[in-house]
Amino acid sequence: MKNILSNIWAKRALALISALYAAGVCRLAYLSVFYDIHIKSRPSLCLTLVAVSLVALLCMISSRKQVLTKLSSFVILIAMLPVALLYFGEWCLIIPIVVTGIIIFLLSGAGEGTKTAMGTVILLMYLFGALGFFMLKAFFVASARETLMDSGTSPSGKVQIRSSKH
Repeated sequence: MKNILSNIWAKRALALISALYAAGVCRLAYLSVFYDIHIKSRPSLCLTLVAVSLVALLCMISSRKQVLTKLSSFVILIAMLPVALLYFGEWCLIIPIVVTGIIIFLLSGAGEGTKTAMGTVILLMYLFGALGFFMLKAFFVASARETLMDSGTSPSGKVQIRSSKH
């Protein structure tokens, strides 16, 4: 096994797998923004995501010095922002991917300065993204509360009268 992982082409193939995982996370982000995702079987989704994320994490750790893996580690965390905001509370969807992204981000072969700068940018994106999302949601989502003031029927019985306050 040691000889296989010392081969540069094997590491490049593993880096390609990490790029495919990052592309899958980007696809999930796209689907979460433009579509409504309904999870039918939570346990199977959780097990599948944990297994896929674990395999991807092992591939990424093995190829952490490759440029493609370094870029994938940054892309995964950035792409998870819309998923984390729009599906907050769907922990079986969020946690395996975010944990994989954080671990490979910290263990990637990128320099400390690069990790510090990118970590700061990603953290600020999450902070301001969440703040902006919840502020827009609070300001532009109409209140669904309605108070019934009076109701009845007209003297002819053909029209219903309903007075309500929003």
